[in-house]
Amino acid sequence: MGAQQYLLSRLLDNAIRFEEASVAFYKEARSRVKGSHARHILDALAAEEQQHIKRLTNLRNNTDAAAELALSITSLPAAEVAQTLAEPPSIPTGADAQAVCDTARQRENLAYQFYHDLAKKADPDSISGRVFTFLATEEQTHMKRVDEIRHLADGSDSESRS
Repeated sequence: MGAQQYLLSRLLDNAIRFEEASVAFYKEARSRVKGSHARHILDALAAEEQQHIKRLTNLRNNTDAAAELALSITSLPAAEVAQTLAEPPSIPTGADAQAVCDTARQRENLAYQFYHDLAKKADPDSISGRVFTFLATEEQTHMKRVDEIRHLADGSDSESRS
């Protein structure tokens, strides 16, 4: 396996693992918040993260897109690819709904920066460029939805601690 293919493999594997961890994160976060609207948003976020896994897996399995992507990531240092998304923030023990939302927002911002940086390095008309632009936009939308949950949680913080 050449250096480009290795970097591509590491990058996509890390991104897929991050998205899988995000699904688990939102399922756990659901148990930490009060209110059906907030839980519905968290369920929807988990489902969207599952769709991200499918998109990334399809990108990894598309040999033309994979070759194109491998060429576009040569400027990424190997250590950056290996570390990016490797250890996202997790929900602190005893966290209330606001802390859960703060952690979720950190995770979404990390993912946004990762996909945004990759989209900038790729040809915008390429498959990988479109996929990473889409994922970056999705992560921005997720941040807004997490902010909505946090706003809902502001009124029920004392309830979420009990």
